[in-house]
Amino acid sequence: MGPGVGDYISQSVLSPDQIASVPARPGIDVITAGVVGFATLHHGDESASVVIQGYEPESGFGGPWSMARGAPISGDDEVVIDETLGDQLGVDVGAQVEIGRGRFTVAGFSAETASIGKQLVFLTTPAVQTAVYDQPLLVTHLLVGSDDPSGFVRAARSAGFSA
Repeated sequence: MGPGVGDYISQSVLSPDQIASVPARPGIDVITAGVVGFATLHHGDESASVVIQGYEPESGFGGPWSMARGAPISGDDEVVIDETLGDQLGVDVGAQVEIGRGRFTVAGFSAETASIGKQLVFLTTPAVQTAVYDQPLLVTHLLVGSDDPSGFVRAARSAGFSA
C-alpha cells in the first residue's frame, strides 16, 4: 500500500515508479499487483454493493482462500463471488453478472469471504483495472510472499511503504 495507508480497504494508488521501488530482497517468492475497491454487482433485477479484489490467477496470491463450489477464475471474463451473496441473488455457476462496465461469467463461489454488509468478489487485476475503473495501470497494493517476512516489512517501511 502507499505511504500513509494503514489498512487493506483504504484506497491508495501506487505509481509505476513506486512499484519499481519495492525493495528487492533475497527470499521473496512472489510479488503480485492487486486492486481493491468497491462496486455494485448486478444480476437481473437484483444488485448488491461488493468489495472487489483484483488478483493474478496464475499465482492465486490474493485470490479466494476457500472455494465453496465451482472453480477459481481463469480469465478476465470470469468472476468468483461470495457464496452468501450468490445465494441472496439467486446466482448459479455459469450465470452472467455485471460489475462496472463489465459483464462476467460466474466461475465459482468463495467461502468465508463475507462480512457484515459486504461480500468479496474476485476478478483478475486487469478486469478490475479496465472494466470496473477504466484505469489500466491502477494498482492499490502489492502482495509479497517471502521466507523472511519481518525483513521485508522492515525494508518496505524504510522505503516509505505501509506494510
